[in-house]
Amino acid sequence: MAPFRYGWRHRWQRRRSPADPWTRLAAVLCIGLCGLSAPAPAEEAPALEVASPALMEQLPPGARRDAPAEPVLAEYGASWLEHSLDGSSVEYTLDPELELAIRRQLLERDADLAHVILMDTRTGNLLAFVSTDPETLPAARAYPTASLMKIVTAAAVLRTAPELARRSCGYVGSPWELPLDGLEEAPDDARRHSFSRALALSNNQCFGRYAVRDLGSEALLQEIETVGFLEAAAGHPAGELVAPRSRLALAHLGSGMAGSYVTPLGAVRLAGALATGELVTPRWIARVRDAEGDPLALPPREASRRVWSEELSADLRGLLVDVTEQGTARRGFFRANGERRLGPVRVAGKTGSLSGTDPAGKYQWFVGVAPAEAPRVAIATLSVSTDGRAPAPASRLAADALQQVFCEGGRCAASRAETLLARADGRDAQAGVERAAHARELRLAVARARAFETAAAHEIVELDRPPRPIDAAGFRFPARLRGRPAEGEIVLRLRISERGRVLAVKVDASDLPEHLPYVVSQVRRWRFTPPLRNGEPTRATARLPIQIDIEQGS
Repeated sequence: MAPFRYGWRHRWQRRRSPADPWTRLAAVLCIGLCGLSAPAPAEEAPALEVASPALMEQLPPGARRDAPAEPVLAEYGASWLEHSLDGSSVEYTLDPELELAIRRQLLERDADLAHVILMDTRTGNLLAFVSTDPETLPAARAYPTASLMKIVTAAAVLRTAPELARRSCGYVGSPWELPLDGLEEAPDDARRHSFSRALALSNNQCFGRYAVRDLGSEALLQEIETVGFLEAAAGHPAGELVAPRSRLALAHLGSGMAGSYVTPLGAVRLAGALATGELVTPRWIARVRDAEGDPLALPPREASRRVWSEELSADLRGLLVDVTEQGTARRGFFRANGERRLGPVRVAGKTGSLSGTDPAGKYQWFVGVAPAEAPRVAIATLSVSTDGRAPAPASRLAADALQQVFCEGGRCAASRAETLLARADGRDAQAGVERAAHARELRLAVARARAFETAAAHEIVELDRPPRPIDAAGFRFPARLRGRPAEGEIVLRLRISERGRVLAVKVDASDLPEHLPYVVSQVRRWRFTPPLRNGEPTRATARLPIQIDIEQGS
């Protein structure tokens, strides 16, 4: 077969004013494609291309400003499927039936500004991420933490001063007010709360005093750092702290009255740590395929990190059950007649209420885990009202969402969550099997290619139509290489798939070692017309000599 050659001349110039000492830079690249044969050997199978970090950190569909009205379901089960502009597809861990049910509930509650996130406590996979107005209340913004901070303060108390949990705390006046003199020890005739009752009713005086008199700034800030509050996660910003510069500021920080901010994703991550003491990184993408339908590898999961012992996390859950059954979240989880909305499924959680400025309004939080005894689901809800009215109670929004997980036909059971979680696990497993199968296919292709190595070296197979580059561009080199003359040749051997993708690149020869890695990297991304033999697409190899001539002139 006569060698096929494809070539073009690519030239770029950089012009300067006469006073500028820099010279005009021109480069001419002549590229030939010749010696095609099919099939031929490759050194090794290319690794699966990895989905970009930017894609992995893109907000889920239900939390974006351009959120679709209805989900498109993937063929393999109940999960979101979204097609991007370049033809690739992303399948999410999110359960669309659960998300649609939650969205309907938010509408019924007139929750105009709200976020609801549910997460598998073992894997960090998100089961739902619903935002009602991401334009006004963006999902990736940090909001006042409010009394969620009491979870961190309580953990610090149990870790460093556990005897406090066995003593009562006195307070004067309203337990939610924290004047400067409230930091002093309460008089003997003051009303008193046990440690668990102070947490259940969100007693600011007691928790402000724990922070100032018993923990101190160093211990509290260390606990805040330990639980990952100051870490960014999955593309969402880290929590924010205002350094306490006075005793009152430290009291406000420890009680959640001021000085800290957290994103909804950071809040559900904190809730997830209540399960076993492990801090997991949330993820909402199960599978990514490129425009040709081939699976892409996902970046490795960030390993979970122990922040609390299992005993400490169990103690915290025990305290936080009182919040939902006897404290500030009781109305959300109990009906007026005293019946539990979730039946036998108990929830450990914490509320938080505070005014905020962006947007200006009243904020309500709830975070928690269920079932409290052996958590499988973590939840975070945020509800905001900007018109002066009280926002939709975040604890009630959480109870509504958890009913979708644990209840059906008016009956609730912890085991009902397993169906939802099994679907999510199945998505992960099936995606892993698909990626492994594709990697195995690439390895087999290499083995088949090597089997023909000797024959390919002595015989050129006629092709009806050799591949032609269809989206190759001129090479881009860093400024240090563009700024000096260079002339030479790089000879590559490409293995091209039936679809025209570059499967492997081998360097046959090169006298431009500094330019070589940039050329190889960019050639790997080229696309070709499919090589044809007997009218059918086939794999082929190509010897690709690339002449580079960079001249520097005036």
